[in-house]
Amino acid sequence: MSAKITVVRAAELRGRHGTYDVTVDGSSVGALKRSESLTREVAGGEHDVVVTRDDKHTSPHLAVDVADGEHLTLYASLISERAAYVRSPTRPSDHIVLTTDGSLNNADGTTGAPREARARVTLTVLGLLALVAGFVAPSGPLKHTAFVVFTVATAVGFYLTVRHMRHLYRSPRDG
Repeated sequence: MSAKITVVRAAELRGRHGTYDVTVDGSSVGALKRSESLTREVAGGEHDVVVTRDDKHTSPHLAVDVADGEHLTLYASLISERAAYVRSPTRPSDHIVLTTDGSLNNADGTTGAPREARARVTLTVLGLLALVAGFVAPSGPLKHTAFVVFTVATAVGFYLTVRHMRHLYRSPRDG
């Protein structure tokens, strides 16, 4: 009996030019264009998967263990270290990651929500609570303070969201 390993290239805008070369156990499986996938039949056991675009954009070698009859799907994405939610101690440039859930969150191996994602959620909750307090509170300093807190939370949350989006959609030509 055999197992299957599928590598799916994400449809992200960043890194959209060119193809990603997929290698399983040192042998080439093929090249992936944006939003494509490749499947390789392998024997059950441990296998080494790596995805490269060029000398500068290479994923770390990922050792995966697949059982007979199992179908494992990996997602390849080009990420930017300039994004606050990804921090690699070993690579100073953009690089490709392989994940099992397609999420770029925690691509650096950490657990829990990324710091900026937690900050955006906290600001959203704080802003909504301040807005409700502003409408419920009687006229006076409490009402004024609640609307100031709402305005500041909204402004900072908007800034963090725009910053996050700029990192996700930055073109490779943006320097």
